[in-house]
Amino acid sequence: MSAHNRSLSMVRRVGMAVVVLGIAGSTVSLIGRSAWSQPPRSEEKSAADAERRERELLERERAEREQSERQRQRGKREERRGELPSLDELTEMAMDRSIERRLAILRIEQAELELKQVEREIATHVAELHRAIRVGEIAKGQARHGIELGERRLRQLREAAERNPESREALAEAEHELHAMHLRLAEAEAEQEQARHRLHLLLQPRDEDEGERDDEEDEDEMHFHERVLERIPEDVRRGLAARTSVDFIETPLSDAMAFLQDQHRIKIVVDDGPRGELSRRTISLSLQNTSLAAVLQAISDVVDDAHVYVRDYGLLVSRNPEQEGLELEDYLEISR
Repeated sequence: MSAHNRSLSMVRRVGMAVVVLGIAGSTVSLIGRSAWSQPPRSEEKSAADAERRERELLERERAEREQSERQRQRGKREERRGELPSLDELTEMAMDRSIERRLAILRIEQAELELKQVEREIATHVAELHRAIRVGEIAKGQARHGIELGERRLRQLREAAERNPESREALAEAEHELHAMHLRLAEAEAEQEQARHRLHLLLQPRDEDEGERDDEEDEDEMHFHERVLERIPEDVRRGLAARTSVDFIETPLSDAMAFLQDQHRIKIVVDDGPRGELSRRTISLSLQNTSLAAVLQAISDVVDDAHVYVRDYGLLVSRNPEQEGLELEDYLEISR
């Protein structure tokens, strides 16, 4: 080979070597940068493995402790299997397993509920009686004031009637109003006394003997009824007890009341109301040899909306079911 050819061959080899070295350098540079930008995977794996091993160790220690505690409790029970428990332990077990004790607890709870209910009822009853006493006191004051005004007006009308006979109608009306006010006072006193009596019974200590207590209450109620009857004028009571016979056939109520008033000389007022409908009601009733009170009771049964009240001046027949006065049914009940 000539010297020229050898030179060319050497140049080619050197160029190829330079190209190979450049490519290798670039590759090493790229590998280096990639390795520098990413964290080493071996380190991450090592940390995860360490954490896993630590958890496993903790779980194993916990399981060993639980197993040791179970073995200790089992050994303790085996040691005490042949021993008699203490008195407190035996008592506690017997209490927990006693059906009688559970039933007794249920009865106690039921009794506590009943006690609270009774206490609420007593408190309500006392409040109602206290209110009734106070309302009675107010009603008595109003009635006394009305009586004072009525007596003053009555004196003035009597003086006027001496000079002018035509004012006698107003005088009779004033006397009627004054009688009604006296009856209102008597009713207020009776209601207040009844409330005081009930409160007195409620505050009295209960006797162990139920029969004696019931007898005392009956006796007190009888005395109360006697005091109510004493407030009704004697002539009114005699008139209601008098025997009579009636034979009404389609008789207007006003005519029937006028007949009974004339026959028994007892004042009977019919409260017609604004339209006078009650007086025009007709009655068909036949009774023989019975009391006037029974006749009036029968009339109130056959005539709609007719209520009979016992007043100081006599009797009042009204459509108002809440009229002031002692209703005939109540009078018959307490006069037996």
